[in-house]
Amino acid sequence: MERLLMLMHAPSFSRVRETIAEAVRTASVPSRLTMGLLLDEAPGEEDLETMQKIRGLMVLTAPGGIWEAVHRFWQGEAYVLILSPDAVFSPSWDRELQMMQQKSGERSVLTGILPWPGDPVDAVYAVAGERLEGHTLYFRQGVPLRYAAASHLSAFINPGFAFGPAPFFLRMDPAKGPVFLQAFEERWVLQTMYQPVLHMKQAAEIGSAVLPEGESTERFAKHFGMDLKAGLLSPEIREGIFTPDLQVNMTIPLSVKIQEGIRQSTIGRGGPDPLCVTAFLPQDETAMPDEQEIAHFRRLSAIENLSLLCFARPGAIRKILFSHPNTLEYKPKYSLDLEGTGEEDRRRYEVLNRFFLLAAGREKSEGHSHYIWMDFDYLGYPVYEGTALNWASICTDRVCIGRFREKPDFSMISVPEFLLNDVLREVHAACEAEMVRSGHLPEMEDVLKELLEKNPAMFDLVDLPGLRDLFSLTMASWGEGWGRRD
Repeated sequence: MERLLMLMHAPSFSRVRETIAEAVRTASVPSRLTMGLLLDEAPGEEDLETMQKIRGLMVLTAPGGIWEAVHRFWQGEAYVLILSPDAVFSPSWDRELQMMQQKSGERSVLTGILPWPGDPVDAVYAVAGERLEGHTLYFRQGVPLRYAAASHLSAFINPGFAFGPAPFFLRMDPAKGPVFLQAFEERWVLQTMYQPVLHMKQAAEIGSAVLPEGESTERFAKHFGMDLKAGLLSPEIREGIFTPDLQVNMTIPLSVKIQEGIRQSTIGRGGPDPLCVTAFLPQDETAMPDEQEIAHFRRLSAIENLSLLCFARPGAIRKILFSHPNTLEYKPKYSLDLEGTGEEDRRRYEVLNRFFLLAAGREKSEGHSHYIWMDFDYLGYPVYEGTALNWASICTDRVCIGRFREKPDFSMISVPEFLLNDVLREVHAACEAEMVRSGHLPEMEDVLKELLEKNPAMFDLVDLPGLRDLFSLTMASWGEGWGRRD
């Protein structure tokens, strides 16, 4: 195993003391590990005594970032790891990192957004582009490499996690612009790490990057799919993955296949039998779902133990049918018969109308215990097609809606069949009353608040660690979703 230099930037030594101890304890060959700490606050006498007992530890107290300090710490190590002080280490993490990097290629650099206990799946997430405003590119958490067989190409790098050959880090100069642009120009290949041998204690956000004007930025934009003038990002950049169908190249372990098959048989036939309903209904009736939307929809429609009905406008049906045969033409009679005017009313209508589309789903497919709304592009992470779904976790005798940071998340709504008519009646009455009062449709959040006051026993609001996380509850007891959070 080659020597490895681990670098971290922290406000004080006390902030990173436990992280260092865990890194040494879990390393396969601690003697091959050296560590460099860049501290904002000078250590006290007690901290200095502790530092002297840690083999291979170097400490600097200086302004600036850890990327600028690589040269000051490097002592000939073959590999460099830049990491957040909130990191958690798996056994033999140092050996695993080197093996994955070597498998990815000599000039590859591993990166990605490391998972934390609040993520819906335990996998490294790609760094994706969220939006481009002028010359400022904002990032977000992209698709996780769940069950990935290898690392996947990335356009961007996470400044809080990067691992690769030392020459890469010695060549990078943040003063010259974003590191990912320099990597592209010098033909280093950024890769999203496929095995989560490192985790985070808490969620970490990647801010933004200012793209300099010039040929380098233009070449990068052309290669990865960015329209600098229009401020548009390709589906690949928005997902953070560069495969033809925007899907993770997965290899499902045999143990998972056996486990899910056994667990599916234990659910039995006496549990809930829901129908999931979704729709593609853009304002522009000629609009087609883009590749990112279709990629998310395919993940949902591919799950074997999920019954799904999709409504779509006539122009989009053919494209959606290629992904899911149970797609029907949408008709206006399926929807809420009240409409306001203006952009705000259209947005509110889209949410309020979900309950009426559930009723249309019941009309087309009767006999289900529950009718569940799911947004067309709901599923942003890979799921094993044969996974067992524990519908009893969200299919109860109440209307189940997720809640994130005290606000309801209407991207997924589970309604018992016997309550559907009651809910429709209440929502319609609330819309009529608000139209009479203000001439506009109400916010669904306000309607829900009113219904909770009238009949709190009708609803079950489930606190979620993130948006669009309600579905992962169906996999919690199986370890596919929230099991590790408990």
